[in-house]
Amino acid sequence: MSLGKAVKKVLWFELIWKLLILGLINPLFREIYQTYVASTGIHFNQNMLLTFLDLKSGLLFLLLFFGAALLVFYEYSVIINTVSLCRQGEDFTLPQVMKSSLWNLRVMRGWSLAAGSLYYILLLPLARIGYVNTMVPLVVIPEFVFGEMRKTALGVAGMLAIYAAEYITYLLLLFVPLCMILGRRRFGAAAAESVRCWKVLRWKHRLLIFCSLVAWERVTTEISRYWRRKPLGNDDFGDYFLKNLFFTEAFRIDLLYWLLLNLLTTAAMAGIVWLLLSGLEGRLELRASLSPAWSRDGGTLLEIAAELGFRVCLTTNGTLLGERTELLLSAPALHKLSVSLHSAEGSGWMPTKSSRHPGSTASQISYSVIPSGDRHNLVPPFPPATSTIPAFFKALIRLRITTGLQPVDSASIPLVTRCVSPYSCKNSRQ
Repeated sequence: MSLGKAVKKVLWFELIWKLLILGLINPLFREIYQTYVASTGIHFNQNMLLTFLDLKSGLLFLLLFFGAALLVFYEYSVIINTVSLCRQGEDFTLPQVMKSSLWNLRVMRGWSLAAGSLYYILLLPLARIGYVNTMVPLVVIPEFVFGEMRKTALGVAGMLAIYAAEYITYLLLLFVPLCMILGRRRFGAAAAESVRCWKVLRWKHRLLIFCSLVAWERVTTEISRYWRRKPLGNDDFGDYFLKNLFFTEAFRIDLLYWLLLNLLTTAAMAGIVWLLLSGLEGRLELRASLSPAWSRDGGTLLEIAAELGFRVCLTTNGTLLGERTELLLSAPALHKLSVSLHSAEGSGWMPTKSSRHPGSTASQISYSVIPSGDRHNLVPPFPPATSTIPAFFKALIRLRITTGLQPVDSASIPLVTRCVSPYSCKNSRQ
């Protein structure tokens, strides 16, 4: 699919999402906050900090803060998944992407929720480049802070240091949303992966990304300079929205400006995500999926299957078997595990056709889980001359010896193992 189709789908989602946020969720958050503030009698700069240090007040603040962060993260998840699926050329519907993006919320847990909330609620809206969201579209440093700093040379140097730290941090963590959403990584791992993304990019893509971000900043700055009126905020879509819309001409003009600006920034964000993914294509495996990723949610899925009485037959390409061995062996619902080599060729796990052993027709090896009491080390069915065996086969041999996954004959038990290989393999009976 083309970039134009990705932008179209993102714009449709943003229309639905903004109606939901501005018409329902944001008024709900505002009502909760204002009701609590009115009940406690808080006034600006008057015992405000001490009030929110109270346990009940602190819990309410964290609930609203983390709730807003999850909503922002979900919005980015749908947008990034949509653009990625369009790049992959897959057919999908918007409800499918919105439903599958809910699984991405699992990475926002534990300390990753705290760090991710600061990133999505504070840093990205403060930078206002590349990523925009509906819940917290803008964060600004109060003018009275910078106003005092401008009075001294040391204060001006401090302002420059703040801006430099802000944009350097933003650039280093530019790929964090992609790594968290498409790579299913938590914030710490995604931050490290973001730095690695900059290293693997070609200079052409680095320059193109940097120029695109600079162009974004310049265009938005010039638009703000031309439109000197105060732009509409989320609070303007409250109780008096319809009244202002029908009876205030200036409000209708500001609303038209708001619509055009959001249309422009949303399309630009889809383009930025497309550009970031194009630079990483062939270097890092970041792909969207309409189904939950097994690597993170496998334990939960197996537990659900066990509760429903299902017997699970799992087929995998084997790349994560070393990390998920304990999970698989301890799952009562797992009936059979099959390691397929069909999907390995494109990922670099299987040798190319020219480098295979002459006459190789290997297509699939299936292994069955043997009860722990029957485990013992067996000589692999492959010949001793393992130098001719591809590296992926060697990894499967080591996995079988260390975990007790071994071939069995169909005449012994109903769990059948099939070995198709260019080498002389004989089924061994338990």
